[in-house]
Amino acid sequence: MILDKKPSIICMQECMSHMWKYLCNTLKLYYGEYSIDAFNKKSLLDSKLFISEGIGILFDINKYIVFDQGYIKLHKGFGFDTKYWRVCQYIGLYDLYTDEKFYVFNTHFEHKTRDARHHACELIHNKIQEICKDYPVYICGDFNAEPYWTNNLEPLTYNYKCSLDKCINKGMGTVCGFGKPTRINLDFCFYKNTHINSSYIITDTYNNKYLSDHYPVMIEI
Repeated sequence: MILDKKPSIICMQECMSHMWKYLCNTLKLYYGEYSIDAFNKKSLLDSKLFISEGIGILFDINKYIVFDQGYIKLHKGFGFDTKYWRVCQYIGLYDLYTDEKFYVFNTHFEHKTRDARHHACELIHNKIQEICKDYPVYICGDFNAEPYWTNNLEPLTYNYKCSLDKCINKGMGTVCGFGKPTRINLDFCFYKNTHINSSYIITDTYNNKYLSDHYPVMIEI
C-alpha cells in the first residue's frame, strides 16, 4: 500500500515494535519516530503496559527534515477507566521544496471513556497553542469517536477543521473489521492554518489481505 500510494507522511496506530522495525528497514526513503520511546523500559515493565499500542510517524527524508518533536502523555496510569497508555506524538517538519514549516500530531484515543477523549483533546489543543505559533497543524489518528458525537472531541471540533468534510467517498466508514465494512468514521485528520484539497478512505486490499481492522485515510494537500 505504501509503495502503491506513495504517501509523503504516514501516521500509524497500534504498530507493534517488530512491525515498526520491519517498516523502517524496508522503506529506505522513510524515517520515523516511534511512541514507545516516550516511556523508559523500566516504566514499561513495572506498569505492565500494552506495548502493542505503539504509534509512529514516518516521513520521506527527501522532502522533509525535523526541526521539533516530542510526546504528550494523555493519561497517566490507567485513569479515566482506561485500559492502555495513550499518547500523542508530534513532529515539526521543514519542507525542503517550499521552505515551509508545519506540525503533524499522531494519536490513538481511549476507546471506552468519553471524558478521557475530551481530556486528551484539551491536552493536545493546549500543546498546539504552546508550540505551534501560526504554523500549519495536522492532527491525525484513531480518535475512537466520530467528530460529531456530542462532547467527545469538543476542543478539537471547536478549533480545527475536519478532513471528513472533504472526504470523497462519503457514506463509507473507516472501520472495516477485516472485511466487514461499517459507516462508522473513527479515523480522520483535524487541521488548522492550512487547507486540504481532498481526503479519501483507502479500501484496496493487497494480496487479498486487509491492512487492518480500520481502513487507512489519505489526505491530499
